[in-house]
Amino acid sequence: MKSPSPADEETLLTYTCTTVPEHVYASPPDGELSLCDLRITVTNHHTEPVYCALLTIRLPVGAGAPQLVASGSGITPLAVPATWSVVALQEDVLIAVPQDGMARFTPTEHALRQTVTPSLAIELKGLRISREPGTAVVEALESAANTPEGPPSERTRSFEIVKRGLGLATAGLAEEV
Repeated sequence: MKSPSPADEETLLTYTCTTVPEHVYASPPDGELSLCDLRITVTNHHTEPVYCALLTIRLPVGAGAPQLVASGSGITPLAVPATWSVVALQEDVLIAVPQDGMARFTPTEHALRQTVTPSLAIELKGLRISREPGTAVVEALESAANTPEGPPSERTRSFEIVKRGLGLATAGLAEEV
């Protein structure tokens, strides 16, 4: 799990960010870019339903240490369940929207109420990692409310992802052998 930023606001929904592989390495200075998958899981840990109309994912794109993804890489997004769609508005901004315009996130404990959307997973497959080691910050901006009538408010959850240098990757492999 990637650590949330201390400056985040209290979000209505709960977010978990994971990467595959777990440790992300900066791409080598020359040649092919390293690949990584990123998964943001969204759940409701409150006792009442939360209604969400839109989630925006901001990825740091570019060549420097604070950027996660190399420019021009292209991103393959996927949402589970399929009642959500994820599209890239720009290279560094993706939006996830529910097909019915508003998703109801029920509490994660086994409530007897009908479950419309108990959780959401946004998967970004085949991210091409930038070449410089450093810490990148991925942001999830929710537009959510406690009632279906809203009005929704926007809150941000940020995740720091450390891109390790190749020397650490090579040293780790040498120790494992």
